[in-house]
Amino acid sequence: MATDRSPTTITVPVLVRRALAKYKTPGKTYGDVILELIEEYPTEAFLQEMDRRSREEPRVSLSELRTRTAY
Repeated sequence: MATDRSPTTITVPVLVRRALAKYKTPGKTYGDVILELIEEYPTEAFLQEMDRRSREEPRVSLSELRTRTAY
């Protein structure tokens, strides 16, 4: 049975593989590189949620936030 960590094959053009290779360093897999790139760019759902929060939730200043938070 396949798990989340089971390897798979994804076919990409040579141009894409060359581009990914520029991000790859020793010890990293192409899967690691792809995950890092995905994490760098938020999904549409995340962007929509941030937009909703900016419209619907009250703004809190950084100084006020510091008084609420124990360091």
